[in-house]
Amino acid sequence: SGDEADEAVRIFLETLFSESPRHTRRLAKF
Repeated sequence: SGDEADEAVRIFLETLFSESPRHTRRLAKF
């Protein structure tokens, strides 16, 4: 469902920007 997709995207982005907390915050807003 949509929830699973959102979680997958979150994990994916967190992995990509794990070294950039600032980017993670921006993406968290999105």
